[in-house]
Amino acid sequence: MQALWFKDVLGVEKNDNPLFRDGLAPHIWNEGSKWEWYIYKSEPEDYQKSTKVIDNYAALFQEPTMEQGWQLHQ
Repeated sequence: MQALWFKDVLGVEKNDNPLFRDGLAPHIWNEGSKWEWYIYKSEPEDYQKSTKVIDNYAALFQEPTMEQGWQLHQ
């Protein structure tokens, strides 16, 4: 099983909370029937960065096309 951790993509957010002296690793949790970020405040850039990383990661498992194969041998 492979996993992508939010902290690997978005980093660890430093804050003043004494419970998180080393910073807060972004994660999502379930409160009742609602899924949301735990303390972390996401920005539009976070979603763009995550999308790019996931696309690049998924590309590792795709079969190369003739066009991609041609580009690799040039």
